[in-house]
Amino acid sequence: MRSRRREHYRLMMRPEAILVLVLYLFFAPVAAQKQLCQEDGTLVGYKTLEAINNDMQAELQRISSGGQPEELYEFVFCPETVFDANSVVLEPVLSGSTFICGSDGDPGNNCIILGGDEQVRIVDSSLPNFPLVQLNFVGVTFAGFTTNDSDTGTSIAAFASSTTTVSFVDVTWTVSSLVIPSSL
Repeated sequence: MRSRRREHYRLMMRPEAILVLVLYLFFAPVAAQKQLCQEDGTLVGYKTLEAINNDMQAELQRISSGGQPEELYEFVFCPETVFDANSVVLEPVLSGSTFICGSDGDPGNNCIILGGDEQVRIVDSSLPNFPLVQLNFVGVTFAGFTTNDSDTGTSIAAFASSTTTVSFVDVTWTVSSLVIPSSL
């Protein structure tokens, strides 16, 4: 048994095997910030806006280094989760991205982006050959967005060009943070 392990290790340490591994790690789509949403381990998704932003930036970097973009990207918000927008704004940078509450986009899954002067900032792509064309939000609740000067802030700040389309399906906007479901 030990000799098989040594042989396997020796084969894996060959320069061409290392090159294949490096290329895979370099060109494979990144999803390093995902985690289990539920204790039963059936759903993998995101629990913070920062984690989503980090994975999008890593994928954008992979594309800018010569990797091929995916046709569609799906960012699953973990159900029964409040995403704090007071310190981090969601910044979609990948065209074809869908931000979905739970596995099915049911608003009853209670994925809430809460607080902040701005909750989502949409700007044009930083890559000239990868324009930001389509974004989708499904089943997400935007709540409690405020500024220092008034009771309401900007939930969605859209600065992208007119060729960018954003769709909202089963999305709710609630100005008062007092309407958060008690289960959260």
